Amino acid sequence: MGDRDPHGSTGHVQPGDPVCRTANPERLATALLAAVEGGTLLAQVRRDHAPLATALDEVLDRIEHLRPRRAPPRR
Repeated sequence: MGDRDPHGSTGHVQPGDPVCRTANPERLATALLAAVEGGTLLAQVRRDHAPLATALDEVLDRIEHLRPRRAPPRR
């Protein structure tokens, strides 16, 4: 924790972080669950964690994209 990008983000979604008003939490939760379940199934069948990692990376990137960005500090 601690390293922030110029917009004030740690790069990780934290509990209580806001998302844009157009985000649908139920759809995001369904997508996250589908990524976990589908990625786990593929990982087990293939005996490789890559499908799970890829599925989670993609859905978490989408959620991160929906977070409002803070303006960088003025100098």
